Amino acid sequence: MSGQGSHPPSSRGREGVRAHSSGEGPALVFRRRGDPQGPVTHASENVTEVLGYRPEELTGRPASYSDLVHPEDIPRVTREIEQKLQQGYERFALEPYRIRRADREYRWVHDLSIVERAPDGRIDAYRSHLVDITERMERELELRLLATPFHVDQSIFITDPEGRILRVNPAFRRTTGFPAEACLQHSPLELLRPACAHGALLRDILRQTRAAGSWSSEVWIHRRSGEALPIHITLSAIHDEAGRLEHYVGVFYDISHQKALEKELERQAFYDQLTGIANRRHFESLLTQEIRRAERYGTPVCLALVDVDHFKTINDAYGHEAGDEILQSVVHALQARLREADVLSRWGGEEFTILLPETHAEQAQRLAESLRAFVEATPLPTGGHVTISLGLAQYRPGETTKDLLKRSDEALYRAKRLGRNCVVRY
Repeated sequence: MSGQGSHPPSSRGREGVRAHSSGEGPALVFRRRGDPQGPVTHASENVTEVLGYRPEELTGRPASYSDLVHPEDIPRVTREIEQKLQQGYERFALEPYRIRRADREYRWVHDLSIVERAPDGRIDAYRSHLVDITERMERELELRLLATPFHVDQSIFITDPEGRILRVNPAFRRTTGFPAEACLQHSPLELLRPACAHGALLRDILRQTRAAGSWSSEVWIHRRSGEALPIHITLSAIHDEAGRLEHYVGVFYDISHQKALEKELERQAFYDQLTGIANRRHFESLLTQEIRRAERYGTPVCLALVDVDHFKTINDAYGHEAGDEILQSVVHALQARLREADVLSRWGGEEFTILLPETHAEQAQRLAESLRAFVEATPLPTGGHVTISLGLAQYRPGETTKDLLKRSDEALYRAKRLGRNCVVRY
């Protein structure tokens, strides 16, 4: 097919998300190239507020991210990243680690990292969203040092060497909803009913605690009411003067705010703010994965590029607020006709992309025609109707994501040249 393809505009992103509900913000955004501790290529503007550096101080020199991480934490952080990659994760939260401020002081951070891949599947960069949790980590350390004082906000329980609860503090009762008498002689796992609670797990946790002196993890528990609650728990082994195991002391606290923050960071990183659908970066990652699957199993996959016809004219005539409402209406109309496995994303401006897994070109064209007709028939909140043009291409074995996108874009260009409000298949 002939014709010169146009290049879709880039979608807008937003960085520096503030942890509104947790009180542990604002979030920093770092991008580092290559290996897990590679050179910093981007730092969000609020790095000055939190760490005291100007962004150009971190990106204007051949410094690696590991220059900022506490030397004691580097091996663990690197090992965690490697494990996450081996397990197939493209985004993951790391255990807290320390980052050096410009004044040489270290701060504890929570890290949600995202893998960015090149079209050939190689890791191009890591994008980290960091939140300063120093105050929370210092509180936890203080609790571990104090061990048994009971009149604190964190939930505390003491068990015998077999793991049976002997005592709980008021915060434990408030958090879980269990009265003290209901707790005694039960194991904490039996009482709080985490999803994986069973005897073998308790024995394993106690064994690790005895060997290392303490054990900590994030788990989901259930209150007495049945409500699920995410907590961070630390279990410490207490010995008498002769070195004999005497008790275990458990300390835990509610991390609902932290989990909400992780969810918000993920939404900001992967989804379009206006429409709520996948953003360009997330879509490119999903498209790359689907092409790999097609190469491996020989399944068909199609890509559609969608453009709202005459949108600039509409935007100029009615204003950007009305234009945003129109884009949201188009997204709702498309979602109403797409299948569960299909992926809709905002490619930029008034352009959208649709990934159609396990779909032949003929099926894709029928679906595209259905989408075009449904959008045309859908009344807009501003009054009237709008139309869309669609360009389709089916993946060809051996081609790259860039090739497939280019052919879809050329088909869309052809649809516009033919008068818009139509579907063209490459």
